[in-house]
Amino acid sequence: MSDTDNPTTEDKKSMSTEEAIGKLREENLLFVDQEGVGHLAVNGNGANVFPTASRDCAKFIRQWLVKQQKRYDINRNTIDAIQQALDCEAEIEGATIPLNVRLAREDNTIFYDLRDGAHAVEISPNGWHIVPTPIKFRSFKKLRPQVQPLNTNSRSLECLRPLVSNLESEDDWLMYQVFLVSLFVPDFPRPLLCVDGVQGAGKSTLIKLTADLVDPSGISSGLNVPRNIEELRRLANHYLILPFDNASRLSPDISDALCSLSTGSSSVRRILYSTEDELIYSDVYRSVLICGIPRVAERADILDRCLSFSLRRIGDTSKQRTISGAGGLDHYYKEHKPEILGAIMNILADALGKVDKVKIKNLPRLADFAVLGYAIAESIEGYNGEMFLTAYKRMRDKSDQFALDASPTAQAIQYLLSTADEWQGTPYELWNLEIKDGHEITPEEMKVRQELKANPYFPKSAATLIKELVRCQATLAAVGIDVECTRNGKSIWLNGSRTVILRKRQQKQES
Repeated sequence: MSDTDNPTTEDKKSMSTEEAIGKLREENLLFVDQEGVGHLAVNGNGANVFPTASRDCAKFIRQWLVKQQKRYDINRNTIDAIQQALDCEAEIEGATIPLNVRLAREDNTIFYDLRDGAHAVEISPNGWHIVPTPIKFRSFKKLRPQVQPLNTNSRSLECLRPLVSNLESEDDWLMYQVFLVSLFVPDFPRPLLCVDGVQGAGKSTLIKLTADLVDPSGISSGLNVPRNIEELRRLANHYLILPFDNASRLSPDISDALCSLSTGSSSVRRILYSTEDELIYSDVYRSVLICGIPRVAERADILDRCLSFSLRRIGDTSKQRTISGAGGLDHYYKEHKPEILGAIMNILADALGKVDKVKIKNLPRLADFAVLGYAIAESIEGYNGEMFLTAYKRMRDKSDQFALDASPTAQAIQYLLSTADEWQGTPYELWNLEIKDGHEITPEEMKVRQELKANPYFPKSAATLIKELVRCQATLAAVGIDVECTRNGKSIWLNGSRTVILRKRQQKQES
C-alpha cells in the first residue's frame, strides 16, 4: 500500500473549499448594506463587520482556516475562492442591513458604537443602557474604542466646564453644551463649529476634546483642511467628526462642500474596476469642527451654518491652568470622561422624549437644529429652551455681523444704501458702485469706494458680483436689507436693461 493510501493526521484535518464555505456560512452572517455591497458579520453580531470583497475579509478567512486546520501553508487560491463565493452569496441571498459610522438610528432610538469589540449604547426616551453591538456599524480600522459611559443619573455637564473655561460668555457655554449633545444624533443637519482666538487660547484643545468625546479616531487630534473635494469625501465616508486644526482660509469649493456636509450631502463614487454607470449614492451628514487664529469661515453661506466661538487666552488663574498644574488636563479628562459621557447620554435620552413636543413660534435659520437645541436645553440641569433661543439669536447676530465684515459684496451694498433707502440699477452699475439720485460723492465716500474696489476679494465682474449677492442675500436680509435680483424665477428687466433692486426694510415703530 502506498503512502497516499494512508492519509496522515494532518491530511485528515484538512477540509474542502466547499466544506469551508458551508461552515463559514453557518457561523457568520452574510448580507448587503444600503449601497448593495456584500458584508460579513463575524459570529452574526455587529462587533466585527467588513465587506466580503475586502482585505479584512481575506485576512479573516485565512486566520479561520489556520485555526480550523492547524496549519499555516494555506493556499492563496483557496482563500480567493472562498472569499468570492461568500461575496457572491452575500449579494444574491443576503438581506439588506443599512450600515453607519459610529451612530445609527431606529425610529426614536439611537445606537452609539463603543468600538470595544462587544458593546454599544442604546439611547431612547426611556433612558440608555449598554447592549451587545448590533449589526448597524461599519468597522473602520482608524475608529478607536470609546470608554463606557458612567450612569450617575445626572443631567449636568459642569464637570466638563473646567476643560472649556476659556469660552467668552455664559451664552457660549450653553451653546457649546447643546452642540456637543446634538453631535450624538445621527443623520441630522447641524451647524459647523468654528473656533478662533489668539495663540494660547486653547483652540486646538477644544477641537480635540469635542472630537474625542464623540468619535475617538486616528484623526481626533486634528487634520489640515483637505486640498480638494474628493479628499474631503473620503474622510466623510470614514469618520463621523471631521476636525480641522490651524486652518487659515477655506477655498470656495471646500467651503461649499462643508456647507453640504453640515446639512446633508449626497456622496457619489464609482465602484472600483467598473464602468462609469456603476455608481454608489449615499446621503452623508457629518459634523465639522474648524479652528484658526483668524476667523476661517468668511463667506456668508458657511457663516450662516456656523456656531462661532472666540476663545480667550488661558490665564494663569484660570481653571484650566489650575487643573494643568495639579496632575494635568489629560489626567482630569480621563478621570471624568465616563461621567461626562454618562451625563450626555442622560441629557440626550431626556431630550428625545421632548423634541416632538417643541413648538417655536418664529423658527430661526437651521430650524431643525433650533428645535433639537430647545429640547436639549430643556434637559440640561439649570437651563431651559428660552435661554437657548436667546443665546442662539445672539450668536446668529454675531455671525451675521462677521459675514458683513468679511464680505466686500455686502459692504458694497451697504455703501450704496448709505445715502438712500433704495437703489436701482444694472448689474454693471452695481459692480461699478454708482451712487444714484444725483447725490454728490464726498471725499470720504470716494475713499470707501476705492477701498472696496481694491479689495482682492471684490468680484472681478458684474456677473460674479450677482452670484456673490445671491450668496449673501440672507445675511443682508437679517440686517434689514432686501435684495431683488429676480421675480418668479426670472431676471428683472426695466427700460430694456436687466435690473437689480436694493431696498432698506422699514423698521416698525414701537408704540
